[in-house]
Amino acid sequence: MRMALATLSILLFGHTADAAYLLEVRELTAENPPFSRNVYVCKPECTLEQFEAVTPPPGFEKAPAKLFLPTEVTANLPTAPPGVAQSLDLIPEVPGDDFVFVAQLVSATVVGNDPTFGIFAVASIARDTRYRFAAGEVIHVVTDTRGDRYVLQAIAVSLLGQYDPTVVGGLAGSPLPDGWTYSSELLSTDLVAESEGLATVFAQGQYATWQRLPRHSVCTPTPADCRNPLQAGKSRLVLIDDADDLSDRLSWSWRTGPVSPRDDFGDPTATDGYRLCVYEDGTLLDSFPIPQSNRYWTSRNDGFAYDNPGGSTGGITSLRLKEGVVDGKARISMKGSGESLALPDLSQISGVVDVQLRNDDDICWGAVFSPPFQRQRSGRLAAISDETLP
Repeated sequence: MRMALATLSILLFGHTADAAYLLEVRELTAENPPFSRNVYVCKPECTLEQFEAVTPPPGFEKAPAKLFLPTEVTANLPTAPPGVAQSLDLIPEVPGDDFVFVAQLVSATVVGNDPTFGIFAVASIARDTRYRFAAGEVIHVVTDTRGDRYVLQAIAVSLLGQYDPTVVGGLAGSPLPDGWTYSSELLSTDLVAESEGLATVFAQGQYATWQRLPRHSVCTPTPADCRNPLQAGKSRLVLIDDADDLSDRLSWSWRTGPVSPRDDFGDPTATDGYRLCVYEDGTLLDSFPIPQSNRYWTSRNDGFAYDNPGGSTGGITSLRLKEGVVDGKARISMKGSGESLALPDLSQISGVVDVQLRNDDDICWGAVFSPPFQRQRSGRLAAISDETLP
């Protein structure tokens, strides 16, 4: 059952009449050293001065106060994992709890360092946010060696005497990893950066954060030209939409695929994310992210394996990618479950279903399922790929 999360237009940051600030404390854990894992931000009632006076409790650190740059942020506030506080009370002057749990670090990869800024890292952050940068505003962008672009989200207040984010070129000369480049522009139209449950962020130490802009792995509006099974009936799809969201299930298998060497899978342990795209009659119906991660992905001699039993990012719990250096040997299998698995209304599906798995290198593997399906009742849809190949 698709859960309708409460979408809130919020500014969970301290603010003044002319500026918004990102005021964070982070809970440190042993799971991702030297990175912080659980992120809390201060409510609008917090002032910059109050934040500067905060002494974080044991096990927490206070990040440098940052100027927050998007014109507007919309977010689905997450529920803290078991054993993690949903909110904190650190400022006596603010009634009630003043810091709110907003995000969790999933994984991070070090991409460089600087004597002043410290470690540069690209991190996967579990949060569902939409940042809007308005037309007429200046944006700052860094581009990595793969061509991925990151827009500046926030910069430390302490750097504002050295860098000016309000003008074009205002961050020229800031240190970057080898091979990365910087640019800036005055927007002629709004720019939106969405995370859809998982954001990829470039961090210049603790002093500036940049969010990655959409990549090719976002689902295309209509089905793309994918690698389909070489034999009919070799892909199977099962969707179960139960009244109890914990019992929701997804299963997709893909066999007898065309040549797909291991290199075509990229490196999901470090750089390449995936997304499962589901279409009905050529229109995108649903999508499920499978993020790059050195925590959930493992490398194998013949491919890669993803295991996330909790399904914390989009409900996908497992994915297997097995190479095929000759036709007919490549295989893919995927499973998902739980309340994070946002399934569509299965009873309303009556058209041709395309299922496609895409990666960040714009390679996809897919199958076509035409009605009548094997089964479609009682919240369950089961189908075998078309007898006649497209």
